[in-house]
Amino acid sequence: MGILTYDLSFGTSFWPNNRPDLIEIIIDSLLLAEPPIPFIFATASRGKITQKVIDKVHQSGRGLIVDWAPQVQVLSHPAVGMFLTHCGCTSLTETIVCGVPILALPFAADQPALSAHFTHINPIGIQLTQLLTGLVGRTTGLGEYVEGTEEAMRTQLADAWTRMRGEEGDKYRMKISELKELMRVSWVSGGSKEAAMSISKLFDEHE
Repeated sequence: MGILTYDLSFGTSFWPNNRPDLIEIIIDSLLLAEPPIPFIFATASRGKITQKVIDKVHQSGRGLIVDWAPQVQVLSHPAVGMFLTHCGCTSLTETIVCGVPILALPFAADQPALSAHFTHINPIGIQLTQLLTGLVGRTTGLGEYVEGTEEAMRTQLADAWTRMRGEEGDKYRMKISELKELMRVSWVSGGSKEAAMSISKLFDEHE
């Protein structure tokens, strides 16, 4: 398999500002990956990355850190083969429509449940359990113990890059293609399109 570009985004509302080490560990792991993994990291309005890390990424020639990126256009690019996401509904919908498997790093609200569903029930990627916030020293509902040390995080990330670029990653791409087709059929002939059109009509009537 050729080199896959990697897209990272935690949406507009969630950013681990209280865990700057988490971002640095993720970026450092990407910079150490072999073969190289080109990546785009969209920080959104809440994101804070130190200038030292930004300079390190720039000097590496491997990645790009931006305040914002057109997520659908990025995910639609054929070179993009992985998406690290907080598992918000919008991001999950977009990555399924674009056919890109995930590395899941949920924070709050419905994200943990969605992450569990799309990494274990209808698996389209891997949950980064060792990077989860607030669960160090505990066992998740899926029976995974969160050690949460820097070593554990780095080990899981390195393992994830390898798995996503191998046969396991190919299986996730096949599964996400099936889900993408289900969404397409639902939009064409199911209730999704009818509901969306009704909402659009309602707004038009009240302009």
